[in-house]
Amino acid sequence: MGQWPTNNGYFTANGLDTLYVDIQPYKITQQSTSTASAAGISKSKEGECITLLMPSTYSTTITHEWDNVDQLGTRFVQKYHKIEMLSKDLINTGSSVMGGSGTGGVITAKLDTPITFKDSNRRTLDLTFELADQGDTKKDVFDPVRKLEKYSCASKSSSTMFELPYIFKVNTINSELIRLENAALISVQPTYYGPYRMGYPSKCELVLSFRDMEPLYRSSF
Repeated sequence: MGQWPTNNGYFTANGLDTLYVDIQPYKITQQSTSTASAAGISKSKEGECITLLMPSTYSTTITHEWDNVDQLGTRFVQKYHKIEMLSKDLINTGSSVMGGSGTGGVITAKLDTPITFKDSNRRTLDLTFELADQGDTKKDVFDPVRKLEKYSCASKSSSTMFELPYIFKVNTINSELIRLENAALISVQPTYYGPYRMGYPSKCELVLSFRDMEPLYRSSF
């Protein structure tokens, strides 16, 4: 297991004012095409668990889709409304052609239908970590970023076949603040800063974006 910052002297290990987040990679051995829950994912623990000091701020996003009701009764009413609109348009146009009172203008009408819940998008989690030189720029700043970059990518096994990228269990230690059992690492964004010592940067601002692979329900919390 690797822990960053590597020198924990500034913090009381596992103290009340210290919070770490574990990022454990897993290899997908099999994934069901019909089951979206955790039951459809078979995995094995792979690679090194990366433990990072929790940033002072982080964001998570939950979005839901609500849309117009799409049922047989609603579609019938919508069809009837379209026919009614067409009839008014024909009458209006006919009156204009025959020199009647019709204006031949655009028919403005709108059918209001109720909306209902459709789906919940997968949860997303964005974490921004600060990595700093504590005596070994490669170990302190570069290595954890490179590991996560590798874990997030697929592995090519032949000319056409590839192995899936690793997935991750992301959780805060001794806290329920963050709990993702199966998360895809969809973005790794390091920003490196000098001065450069021994060929490596002395600071990195690392943004990691995770997406929960499981459907979102109340029981997810």
